[in-house]
Amino acid sequence: MPETWATLQRLAIDDAHPAWFAPLDEPLLARARASSPVRRLLARTLAEGPAPLLFGTIAPALPSVVVRQGWWRLPAEALRRIALLLGAIAFAPAIRTRIDRLDVLRLRRVLGMRRYGEALNATRLSQVDAAAIQRQLDAAMRDDETLREALTRRGWSEWTGFASEQHPLLVERLHVCAGPDSGNRDDEGTRWLSSAAIATCLAGIPLEQTAWSDPDDRRDF
Repeated sequence: MPETWATLQRLAIDDAHPAWFAPLDEPLLARARASSPVRRLLARTLAEGPAPLLFGTIAPALPSVVVRQGWWRLPAEALRRIALLLGAIAFAPAIRTRIDRLDVLRLRRVLGMRRYGEALNATRLSQVDAAAIQRQLDAAMRDDETLREALTRRGWSEWTGFASEQHPLLVERLHVCAGPDSGNRDDEGTRWLSSAAIATCLAGIPLEQTAWSDPDDRRDF
């Protein structure tokens, strides 16, 4: 795939969270993404909202720092899985304390065995008091959906903070995909993971498109 500004714009429109285009529903949005004239309108919406740099700037090439962060090329589903993984690692100090059978089953069900194992094996990655992390996990353990949302939101927040140290285009790529209700809202300014920990996690993610083509892929990132 060519490393061009247009490529990043195309991926961002393809992967943009539907909430940015409300009140369009999913079927209407799918048809809109398939129409070149309407895609230009979608791009304008993103330029006025979460991605003013990406869609409000004309540039011949992507900055080299963006090109080196290869994860931006991955499809939305892969980015969401990575956000969940980062959230699991961020919550690792609290996840490791959960020994009740029902809690363990819920964590495994929501995270998948691969991400659950990553959380159990993560060591001293958090920069936040473990009690504070524990309180947030306690609040999220009500049901599967609440837990998934809490972990994913934390993952987007950690990742966005890391991306902000690289380039604003990367922040916009994440924000467009995550949606207006994900990321640095309540979590702003309270990073749990160091940049080194996030970089190490991202370095182990497969960047080939084929690695994410099968929805039943049990590597479970």
